[in-house]
Amino acid sequence: MDKKELRSVCLEKIKNTSPEKFREWGARVSDIVTKTEQWKKADTVFVFVSMPTETDTSGLIGKALSSGKRLCVPKIVGDGIMEAVEIKNQAQLSSGKFGIYEPDDTCLPVSKNEIDLVLLPCLAADEKGRRLGRGGGYYDRFCEDCGGVKLVLCPEMLLLGEGEIPTEKWDIIADGVVTEKRFISAKPL
Repeated sequence: MDKKELRSVCLEKIKNTSPEKFREWGARVSDIVTKTEQWKKADTVFVFVSMPTETDTSGLIGKALSSGKRLCVPKIVGDGIMEAVEIKNQAQLSSGKFGIYEPDDTCLPVSKNEIDLVLLPCLAADEKGRRLGRGGGYYDRFCEDCGGVKLVLCPEMLLLGEGEIPTEKWDIIADGVVTEKRFISAKPL
């Protein structure tokens, strides 16, 4: 199956799943992520702001803020380009491009080399850290020169077998995958 067909299959599964499930899975993922060494060691974390049809990251955002971590979220700054922007509280988020919540203009960008942990969204992933995104390339471009540990947050129902996700040379491979049931190390961390 090519990426376009696979996206269609995944989007159909997502469409047939309630937002409540994504919130429930997000709470479980948050518990797993915050117990990892990668989270504990990270001073600066980059967390995507979830849409209702993605693993809910509101718990992770809240835990990062309450634990004193420096929290960065994505902000779209051009076609296929985003940057990490620091937020101090969730009130600094408002609806932006594609209806995704983004930091307001008072928030300042953070250099990618300061980020210790990057939490990535997906439409699907596999246990080797390959991820299928929505096709815009935003996260692949962002991660190509970002040295932090990269973890994909993926519902178990969208975790595919090895070889099922077609990859191109520009697709980033994450260091691990976190589902609502487990942490999967994709490569030595």
